[in-house]
Amino acid sequence: MNSPSSKYSLYEIKDYIKTHFKKGLYKTLKKEIQSAENVVFHNKDNLIRRANFTGIAVDPTGLSFYKNGLRHRESGPASILVNGDSFWYLNNALHREDGPAEIKKSLRYTCWYHNGVVHRESGPALIFYNDWSLRDPFQEEYFLDGVRHRESGPAVISKHQKSQYFYKGTKLSKKKYRKLIKNLIKVDTRLDPFENDTLENIA
Repeated sequence: MNSPSSKYSLYEIKDYIKTHFKKGLYKTLKKEIQSAENVVFHNKDNLIRRANFTGIAVDPTGLSFYKNGLRHRESGPASILVNGDSFWYLNNALHREDGPAEIKKSLRYTCWYHNGVVHRESGPALIFYNDWSLRDPFQEEYFLDGVRHRESGPAVISKHQKSQYFYKGTKLSKKKYRKLIKNLIKVDTRLDPFENDTLENIA
């Protein structure tokens, strides 16, 4: 096991994480912490400022995984905050394939990213919730390549306001949107593919 490149022992860092972070976090990260090249308190250690820093940096707000000076982790969130927020990074860009890369319980929303850009093809990329547990959504927004976009209905659906229609980042009235989509994808005019203006059932 590599020793941490700072004056703090692994025992002290373990105690700090167990005291300040969500219960059970240290147990989850134990193997990665013990095998990390460096484990430092980066508000007291200049190692984190070096371009080639690889390891785990802990500070009063949270902890982050770094590879060659960039926030990076392939097996889970690269940044985990004391308040419960978590962020998935690859090479310092927000990115996740199987879920939201940004989970902000403090502000009650989740957001999907692909290579640092808000993006999701299989559903809403940005979801706002009424509760801290993130189980009761009140607004969904669809994004592709960083802009609001949807071809099968409104890109913004909310319980508190009218649905909004966007095509490649441009906001359109429902009438103009329907006409545009029908011309583009030749939707059968006997059907109404845009009638679903309600929130999806999110597990």
